[in-house]
Amino acid sequence: MESIVCFINQKEGVGKSTTVFQIAAGLTKRRKKVLMLDIDPQASLTTYLGMDCNVDKNMYTFITGKSNFEDTIVRTASGDLIPSSLELGFREIELVRHLGCEFMLSSAIGEYCKNYDYVLIDCPSSTNIFLYNALMLSTHAVLVMQANCASTKWIGEYTLILDNVFKFFKKKVKFASVIMTRLNERYSVHKVLSEQMSAALSERNVPVLKSKIKNSEVVFEANACHRSLLDYAPTNDVTIQYDNAVDELIAIISGDKKALRQKVQKQKDI
Repeated sequence: MESIVCFINQKEGVGKSTTVFQIAAGLTKRRKKVLMLDIDPQASLTTYLGMDCNVDKNMYTFITGKSNFEDTIVRTASGDLIPSSLELGFREIELVRHLGCEFMLSSAIGEYCKNYDYVLIDCPSSTNIFLYNALMLSTHAVLVMQANCASTKWIGEYTLILDNVFKFFKKKVKFASVIMTRLNERYSVHKVLSEQMSAALSERNVPVLKSKIKNSEVVFEANACHRSLLDYAPTNDVTIQYDNAVDELIAIISGDKKALRQKVQKQKDI
């Protein structure tokens, strides 16, 4: 069965789109077939992958039936992509008037997800109709967050959102994990907040990935060049951290606890 993972956070600038890009690249490296869905009107993922965010056939035309799957997807080195568009945000008021508007993405994509090992969804940084469309399709959710005070409040918020999705729509989305990004090791507060968040999440049985992503200029350089870190800087620390995160996510989503323990132990040994 395919794994459909949405990457979420209501705070902008946490590295959510970058994380989707790098996880997709890592999965593709492992010979997994990957589909990326950019349902964020800001279209950052689309831009990082080198696409025009004003492309004619995009997420808006796809979910409204104005373009089909084969005509809309774009082949990239990191997997297939349904690109977003600035038009998506402009059309939100129109879309919320549709009966069952929360299921437009699920209805449009139909059986196509079964052609992929992993479907990764880049969600908007807000609780809107596009987030709920992503959740209605997803099997798992990953919260991408920085180690700061503003981020901690979203832990309970997203737990409540996933609970409400099940309560009102009978759709079970597993809170798979939290991935910490843009960590600055020079700031002791980052370490303290990281430990606090890990403790808070453990109470909810949500694992925090051991692979924490540090802040680095190389990430911005790679995005500007429309290249994955594996391609742009394969030996960089951040590249290795993201690559380790891929293995952790695979183990968590597949439920392979033995593989996860081995991966964590290997990182400790390093």
